[in-house]
Amino acid sequence: MRDDPIEILDAFYAVWLRRDLPGVMSFLSPMFRITQHFEDPALPFTGTTVGKAAFEERMRQIYADWEFLRGEHSYVLMDGERVRTRVKVDLQHKVTGEIFDGTLLHHWVVRDGLLAHLDEHIDVARLKAFLRLLGLPSDR
Repeated sequence: MRDDPIEILDAFYAVWLRRDLPGVMSFLSPMFRITQHFEDPALPFTGTTVGKAAFEERMRQIYADWEFLRGEHSYVLMDGERVRTRVKVDLQHKVTGEIFDGTLLHHWVVRDGLLAHLDEHIDVARLKAFLRLLGLPSDR
């Protein structure tokens, strides 16, 4: 059983960036909850999802539209089961080929060797400006 949060997250990010969906799913608790704290009509996968099956569908939507070209994570804070990471990303929008570069802030709960919860934040204004440049239906 995995028990070190750093080792768990290092391994998770590796499979996440490789688009290894079965690998991603192997790190999640059955009732894994994710909240992406940004919404936009051009991003139908945001908001809160609970449960592995719902998260798997969300990841399929993300992987269908976006390619992770780069993801460099660093650790900001560790406090028991809570871990905060910063992930510098280059995300390519598959339809247009355009690349969004930004930073995801991840607030994790790692419990019993599994990822139990993720709060994801991003610079919303920067993301919405990028979506408008692509001509996607951003809600400003």
